Amino acid sequence: MSDHWEFFPCAMGDHTAFIFVDVGIHDSIGNAPARVCKVRLKYRHTFPSGLPTEEDFEPAKAIEDRLEAFASEAKDWYVGRVTVDGHRQFHYFTTQAKEAWDGEVAKLSSEYGFELSVQIADDPDHDAYLKDLYPTEDDWRVISDMRVIEGAKERGDAITQARQIDHWIYFDTEPAAQPFIAWAKEEGYTFQPEYSEPDEENERYCVRICHHGTLELHDLTHHTLSLTHKVEELGGEYDGWETPIVR
Repeated sequence: MSDHWEFFPCAMGDHTAFIFVDVGIHDSIGNAPARVCKVRLKYRHTFPSGLPTEEDFEPAKAIEDRLEAFASEAKDWYVGRVTVDGHRQFHYFTTQAKEAWDGEVAKLSSEYGFELSVQIADDPDHDAYLKDLYPTEDDWRVISDMRVIEGAKERGDAITQARQIDHWIYFDTEPAAQPFIAWAKEEGYTFQPEYSEPDEENERYCVRICHHGTLELHDLTHHTLSLTHKVEELGGEYDGWETPIVR
């Protein structure tokens, strides 16, 4: 385990999943055991979102700590978890037999009163980490947005209040930017020509557009993801957003 973990929401079927993953081990994941163990916990009390109520939160955390200690004793790798639709699934790369995991999980299930199950499978490519947990490019965009939102909240921002949000985009040349500018206008963004000019230091053309909205994550990422996709499709670079603090 490393000290660099990330938490982010993502779509999983008809539900929103919440992933917590050790991204710091990405470059060394090839050294992990080649078998994955997934321990699935079913919550007893959940909100409509599928997340646990306070009644289940603490005992589920205790189970996670106990499982992590069990894995650590055998030098197994705990790499992350997924919470979705009333369940939480822990991912380990393990050298231990299924019987050992079954015994530990049965003990925890009896002690804490949760329904727990175990699946173990060969995973030489570590897909349970690289494909099931590790953030995609879109996920990294969401993670970046979450960091800025949290910073704004710490400074007293009322994130539910709508305000102007500016977006910065770069293209190699002004002609290369024109298809994006036309698309942005059609999508209702405001184009600000006074801030769209050659960037002499980086030898690129800067485009700034804005929209009016909140800093609630679903509202903001609707824009940042669609802008990122369109800008990259047209050969540019989306360089982020900024907004004043609204109290």
